[in-house]
Amino acid sequence: MHSADGTLAFLHPIVGRYRPWFGLLWLRGGAAFASPDIYEYCEGKRVTYFIRLRANAKLYEEVSPHMARPVGRPPRNGRQVKVVDFHYQAKS
Repeated sequence: MHSADGTLAFLHPIVGRYRPWFGLLWLRGGAAFASPDIYEYCEGKRVTYFIRLRANAKLYEEVSPHMARPVGRPPRNGRQVKVVDFHYQAKS
């Protein structure tokens, strides 16, 4: 049995119950939840989702240029954040 089996049956009543109370709903899931049916459900119900993807050579190739630490001292006012946006489509 897949570890994400039954996710939509579990998630649907929760979203239905809390949607009237909250404008924003977020779902955070591990790699087992990386499936199109979960993405489509969340997008259809306006649920923001953060789902970890399994590491693979193509993803490492995409992000490796951005993984180096910046030169110099860190800023005094807190953390430095770098946002990189790219499109990725798995073969399966």
